[in-house]
Amino acid sequence: MKNLYLFIFLFSMLYSSDLKSQEIIENFSFENMITNHVNHTSDFVGYNQLSKLSLINTTSCGQDTLQYGRAKADLTDGMLAGLGLSGPFTAAGQRFEVPEGASVEVTGFALFASIISTDAPVQCAIYEADTNGLPIGEALAMTDITVTANDTISYINFDTPVVMTSDFVITTELMSATPLAVNTNNGMEAAGQGEQLALLLFQGNWVIAETSGPPGAFNFDFIMEPFVNYDISAGITTDAENNTVFADSSYTFTADHSSLVGSRFFNKIAFDQYFSGSTISSTTWDFGDATSVENGDVTSHVFTDDASSYTVMTTATIEGYTTSCEDVIETTLTVDTPSAFSCGQDTLQYGKAKADLTDGMLPGLVLSGPFTAAGQRFEVPEGASVEVTGFSLFARIINEDAPVQCAIYEAGMDGLPMGDALAMTEITVTSTDTISYINFDTPVTMTSDFVITTELQSTTPLAMNTNSGMAGAGQGEQLALLLFQGTWVVAETTGPPGAFNFDFIMEPFVNYDISAGITTDAENNTVFADSSYTFTADHSSLVGSRFFNKIAFDQYFSGSTISSTTWDFGDGTSVESSDMTSHVFSDDASSYTVVTTATIEGYTTSCEDIIETTFDVEIVNNTIDNLLESPVSISPNPSFGYSQIHLNLKQSNDVNIAIYNLIGQQVKAYHLNNINESTFEIDLSYQDSGLYIVEIEIDGRTLIKKLIIQ
Repeated sequence: MKNLYLFIFLFSMLYSSDLKSQEIIENFSFENMITNHVNHTSDFVGYNQLSKLSLINTTSCGQDTLQYGRAKADLTDGMLAGLGLSGPFTAAGQRFEVPEGASVEVTGFALFASIISTDAPVQCAIYEADTNGLPIGEALAMTDITVTANDTISYINFDTPVVMTSDFVITTELMSATPLAVNTNNGMEAAGQGEQLALLLFQGNWVIAETSGPPGAFNFDFIMEPFVNYDISAGITTDAENNTVFADSSYTFTADHSSLVGSRFFNKIAFDQYFSGSTISSTTWDFGDATSVENGDVTSHVFTDDASSYTVMTTATIEGYTTSCEDVIETTLTVDTPSAFSCGQDTLQYGKAKADLTDGMLPGLVLSGPFTAAGQRFEVPEGASVEVTGFSLFARIINEDAPVQCAIYEAGMDGLPMGDALAMTEITVTSTDTISYINFDTPVTMTSDFVITTELQSTTPLAMNTNSGMAGAGQGEQLALLLFQGTWVVAETTGPPGAFNFDFIMEPFVNYDISAGITTDAENNTVFADSSYTFTADHSSLVGSRFFNKIAFDQYFSGSTISSTTWDFGDGTSVESSDMTSHVFSDDASSYTVVTTATIEGYTTSCEDIIETTFDVEIVNNTIDNLLESPVSISPNPSFGYSQIHLNLKQSNDVNIAIYNLIGQQVKAYHLNNINESTFEIDLSYQDSGLYIVEIEIDGRTLIKKLIIQ
């Protein structure tokens, strides 16, 4: 407690010098500090492994002075009180943050302090901060200075700049008994903001200054201002793939700037965000289409199709305490109008098509007694949208005219009608009708499974045509429904097991669009000669639906390998009927135009959509042959289990050898370290007779050889 009283006594004793110290600091000119404003634009473009756009650019900001403590004083009344370092307190420290991922160079600092009487020798240093914010380990740099009677500000320059990648502490330590008044912001006004950055050396131990006195009594920062050099980077990440955006589609752009840009210690913009809760950020965007966004770390944008490309620019700004710095990066995005082809109207004859798999017989089922309505469910695959305009009803009356109500419903999880009818029309079936055509007043757009229903409005029986229930033409899909005493049930479960495996012949009229698309592991629209790339169809989900596409229908029911996708690789080669295929481009062209075609063979119409993309060829012979002085040989081959692999490389390299049986199991593996020419023996005498695959990998390139064991 005695030490505490001494501290408070010195604090009050020095109060008379407070206004002088404040005046000195407020009138001090920083003309000797370097001001550097950098505006750097780069066309550098980079991509990550997912082909999402990700790019970054770096610029040097030069020197700044971290006036963080003084800036916090401005949030109150700006008074800078003095603190005497004497008695039990022999040194002062101030902690500064370096955010994760950043690096700053500290060249020295400005010390705002005045002596009490005679000249005072002072030792100034920089330390790494521990997890508590206290100095840890040996000083990273240290300089002795003498504060004279005329000094109010001293400039400390380290002999060698110190590069910091984590929090650091600047310290000022008395080397004599002469008191030193180190300027602070106002502890009584809480200008320390409760961050506990100010430190004191108390009887040889560093302590946090704010916890050394009564609670809350000393909430301040020492005015020690590091001189720092740093670089900042501006970056963009976005969900735009392959530098391509689709017109009228929304994309998210996220700033990927240096962590320093978001640090309140280095950036006054971030400072304001932190202490005032403002929405200002250090990021601006220019989307190259006369639209921009200020102060947005994350923003979304929709590009229209009035340009062939857009140059997107983002700017990262640090408004330092004595300098300002900004970095700009830009990328050009190509506009691609989504390939969607309108297929017009088709009639979903799915139930009738299944009958064709058996004998095509269409018997009648009388809806009378407890069954008063029939329904048929149709699938809309996820991601698709179809417009239903009505349907054709295959039915006939038994005697006199029959009023019938026709409707469409959304299907529930159990496949039964759910909610209110989305559209409803009443018709009268006459004695001469065998097919009736129902047209809804307003087309209904469906994005999930739906049910078409036909409900009797009188006691006149109606014969509903179906495919053959006895022959299993319902294929066990349970799409046919019945209204049983006011409750919808699956028709196939209303009688003996398997007795009613059929579909009602009600055929919706539908309009839909399809789109063709490509995804590939070729990055940045560039392919390397002699390297294999995988191409995958990314077509509308309707293309793969057996309800809409007879090609998919055949795949589903007959197990055929035919698909709705064809490929033309622009090099005289093509692939038919393959949703996924691999291809190797040769080096006899500067680019290849790859075309994929998505085909729907509808039940009453056919439709196809085509998309193409051009790939630049990087003329890099990426084969393993370039690494070999002579071809790899295996002898004897065939063998009884003992063979030799002869390798002759152009230069020393690591070699991995893996041997597999015909079911893909690895039976042996070898690693050869830094070899040039070698004859390597392998032993497979314990393996069964047959063909084995020898995979030789050198510098990421692979050679496949065959080995026969007799």
